[in-house]
Amino acid sequence: MARFTITVELYDADGASDYEILIEEMSKEGFYKTIQVQGTNNIFQMPSMEFNYMNRGDINTAGVLELAKAAANRTNKKFGLLVSKADGKREWYNLRPKE
Repeated sequence: MARFTITVELYDADGASDYEILIEEMSKEGFYKTIQVQGTNNIFQMPSMEFNYMNRGDINTAGVLELAKAAANRTNKKFGLLVSKADGKREWYNLRPKE
């Protein structure tokens, strides 16, 4: 299973509502605002404007970038994206539990 972390910045966001639209559009493309400890039910919130993507299919980093671009384009805002593939176990510290 391929795992990716995606960071998005809306350069000309007018406020929180623009980010709410982004989160909704990213969700439609299969991105999550949570991350789970493997083998447990422990689920945590991703940092602000970071998303998690897991795929059981054969998708690469460029493919995930295209999905994220499609979602971010629907905000009608200028944006920047960073997609990183997690080839191994991911580590994090002090993330908030999912509410």
